[in-house]
Amino acid sequence: MSKISVIVPVYKVENYIKRCVDSILSQTFTDFDLILVDDGSPDNCGKICDEYATKDKRIKVIHKENGGLSDARNAGLDYIFANSDSEWVNFIDSDDWVHTEYLSILYNAAVKNHVNVSCCFLNPHNYYDGDTSYPIKELKTELLTAEEIFCKSYNLWNYGIQNNAHAKLYRKKFFKEIRYPFGRFYEDAFTTHKILFQEDVIAVVEEPLYFYFINNDGITRSNMTEKKIADKFDGKKCRMEFFANKGLIAPFNLLMKEYCYHIQRFLFQFSSDKNKKNILLKNKKYLFDFFKNNNFPNIKTDINKVYKAELKNTKKILSKMIRSDYKSSEFNVKSLLYFMREKLRLALFKG
Repeated sequence: MSKISVIVPVYKVENYIKRCVDSILSQTFTDFDLILVDDGSPDNCGKICDEYATKDKRIKVIHKENGGLSDARNAGLDYIFANSDSEWVNFIDSDDWVHTEYLSILYNAAVKNHVNVSCCFLNPHNYYDGDTSYPIKELKTELLTAEEIFCKSYNLWNYGIQNNAHAKLYRKKFFKEIRYPFGRFYEDAFTTHKILFQEDVIAVVEEPLYFYFINNDGITRSNMTEKKIADKFDGKKCRMEFFANKGLIAPFNLLMKEYCYHIQRFLFQFSSDKNKKNILLKNKKYLFDFFKNNNFPNIKTDINKVYKAELKNTKKILSKMIRSDYKSSEFNVKSLLYFMREKLRLALFKG
């Protein structure tokens, strides 16, 4: 019987998959099974996974037609419920890697503190230096509520904790009912909060044990398509409505400001693309309609006031980005014209 099932969806990562799997097989905690889900990868990933399976009996490879990251994770979950006696589940993305004590520390943090979820910080990398076993001098673990995690994450404490599926150890029982939404980008944003907010407290290990690879060819870094924009805002809506229904005002207000910021930023970025612009304007209308038809007694927000305030903040952020990226007065003029236009739109907006 394995205590932990590690699920790794695999797709078009033949340059990175060995780094990922080797870091898992190098864990000081050895009582796990590893499910490699080949999501119809067109490169050599499937073959590489099969080669690993012949070398280590803890590895199971699932070959399936391409269905996306959510479908691959769900296939791994279906497999472990049918074939593994594990008590815990962990997800690792196939272009990332982990510290040699990653599973051990997350498992001990959960068991010693009698919690059903533990998590650690992310360590973003755009390169690989091979260091997965550096000594940890002082290990700090906090017990926090999901609301505390969400609010602290928005203050750049460690942003990845609040939404990402990875860098967390979950009791397997959560996934008897919960699955990742098929065909969605940003699938974590539809799912993770549903687990975290079930718990009184969560063990947070304040150590960057999960190496998050900044892959410019990956899903999150590829071009912002109409589908990705729509899914990004649908994920925000899912969480906003969840927080509103639960009366979680602090996370709701933070997410609402983020919603405003992304509307404003993308309207500037995609103002010349009619289809993307229409998607953004529809999502902006949703936001204002949400407050006009507000059925949540604890939410008493003046959305016009918030939107105006966030517009000012967005202007500062974008202006700084423009100066940094382009160092061109032309882009500063464009930025100012955009914000003038957006203020006019807000003044005339009827919801």
